[in-house]
Amino acid sequence: MNTIVLFLTLLILVSSCTSIVMKSSNSKERTYPVTPALNPLTGQHSLRQRQLIFCDECANACFRRKKPVRSCQRFICRCAIRDVGY
Repeated sequence: MNTIVLFLTLLILVSSCTSIVMKSSNSKERTYPVTPALNPLTGQHSLRQRQLIFCDECANACFRRKKPVRSCQRFICRCAIRDVGY
Protein backbone atom coordinates (compact mmCIF):
# COMPACT_ATOMS: atom_id res chain seq x y z
CA MET A 1 0.00 0.00 0.00
CA ASN A 2 2.77 2.39 0.96
CA THR A 3 4.67 1.57 -2.24
CA ILE A 4 1.64 2.33 -4.39
CA VAL A 5 1.13 5.74 -2.76
CA LEU A 6 4.82 6.55 -3.18
CA PHE A 7 4.73 5.48 -6.83
CA LEU A 8 1.63 7.57 -7.59
CA THR A 9 3.12 10.61 -5.85
CA LEU A 10 6.30 10.25 -7.87
CA LEU A 11 4.29 9.83 -11.06
CA ILE A 12 2.34 13.04 -10.39
CA LEU A 13 5.54 14.99 -9.69
CA VAL A 14 7.22 13.77 -12.87
CA SER A 15 4.17 14.52 -15.02
CA SER A 16 3.83 18.05 -13.62
CA CYS A 17 7.52 18.77 -14.21
CA THR A 18 7.23 17.41 -17.73
CA SER A 19 4.29 19.67 -18.52
CA ILE A 20 6.17 22.71 -17.21
CA VAL A 21 9.22 21.87 -19.34
CA MET A 22 7.07 21.31 -22.43
CA LYS A 23 5.27 24.61 -21.91
CA SER A 24 8.53 26.55 -21.61
CA SER A 25 10.06 24.80 -24.62
CA ASN A 26 7.04 25.66 -26.80
CA SER A 27 7.60 29.37 -26.20
CA LYS A 28 11.17 29.26 -27.51
CA GLU A 29 12.30 29.11 -31.11
CA ARG A 30 12.88 25.56 -32.27
CA THR A 31 15.63 24.48 -34.60
CA TYR A 32 15.06 21.15 -36.32
CA PRO A 33 17.99 19.13 -37.55
CA VAL A 34 17.73 17.99 -41.14
CA THR A 35 19.78 15.02 -42.21
CA PRO A 36 20.22 14.78 -45.97
CA ALA A 37 19.82 11.37 -47.53
CA LEU A 38 23.07 9.58 -48.13
CA ASN A 39 24.04 9.83 -51.75
CA PRO A 40 27.33 8.58 -53.24
CA LEU A 41 27.26 11.47 -55.73
CA THR A 42 27.26 14.14 -52.98
CA GLY A 43 30.97 14.76 -53.49
CA GLN A 44 30.31 15.70 -57.12
CA HIS A 45 27.80 18.44 -56.28
CA SER A 46 28.94 22.02 -55.97
CA LEU A 47 28.49 23.92 -52.73
CA ARG A 48 25.55 25.84 -54.20
CA GLN A 49 23.81 22.63 -55.29
CA ARG A 50 24.29 21.07 -51.84
CA GLN A 51 22.87 24.20 -50.21
CA LEU A 52 19.80 24.07 -52.48
CA ILE A 53 19.30 20.38 -51.70
CA PHE A 54 19.66 21.10 -47.98
CA CYS A 55 17.15 23.98 -48.09
CA ASP A 56 14.69 21.82 -50.03
CA GLU A 57 14.92 19.13 -47.35
CA CYS A 58 14.65 21.86 -44.71
CA ALA A 59 11.39 23.06 -46.24
CA ASN A 60 10.07 19.50 -46.37
CA ALA A 61 10.95 18.97 -42.69
CA CYS A 62 9.21 22.21 -41.68
CA PHE A 63 6.10 21.46 -43.71
CA ARG A 64 5.88 17.98 -42.20
CA ARG A 65 5.62 19.78 -38.85
CA LYS A 66 3.10 22.23 -40.38
CA LYS A 67 5.50 25.15 -39.85
CA PRO A 68 6.70 27.63 -42.48
CA VAL A 69 10.43 27.96 -43.14
CA ARG A 70 11.91 30.86 -41.19
CA SER A 71 15.41 30.68 -42.64
CA CYS A 72 17.83 28.34 -44.33
CA GLN A 73 21.33 29.79 -44.30
CA ARG A 74 24.78 28.24 -43.87
CA PHE A 75 23.26 24.75 -43.56
CA ILE A 76 21.12 25.77 -40.56
CA CYS A 77 17.41 25.07 -40.93
CA ARG A 78 14.96 27.11 -38.86
CA CYS A 79 11.21 26.65 -38.88
CA ALA A 80 8.88 29.40 -37.69
CA ILE A 81 7.10 29.06 -34.36
CA ARG A 82 3.60 29.64 -35.73
CA ASP A 83 1.65 26.93 -37.50
CA VAL A 84 0.69 27.11 -41.16
CA GLY A 85 -2.99 27.97 -41.12
CA TYR A 86 -5.71 29.35 -43.28
